[in-house]
Amino acid sequence: MEGLGRLAGGVAHDFNNLLTVISGYTEIVYRKLQEGDPQRARLDQVLKAGARAADLTQQLLAFSRKQVIQPRPLNLNLIVADSERMFERLLGEDIQLETRLSPTLGR
Repeated sequence: MEGLGRLAGGVAHDFNNLLTVISGYTEIVYRKLQEGDPQRARLDQVLKAGARAADLTQQLLAFSRKQVIQPRPLNLNLIVADSERMFERLLGEDIQLETRLSPTLGR
């Protein structure tokens, strides 16, 4: 387990460095675009995916350091809705994505 933890930490560290560059340049381009530009919506999705990847990286780093991960409440409906917008752009026109969110789902 110790070796696996070190490997996970090394990969997570390198991935985090790459992710920082990707997110940074995406943010620069995002800020240069005018409000209402359709490219901003696409870049917004890239930034959200980068944030999710950063969270995953932090979990890997916590595992490699044997830290206790602090659980936090999530709004699953919001996560699914955000993912739905991303998938709609990726899926072809011949594929229909249907989600069923629960209005009574707790955090």
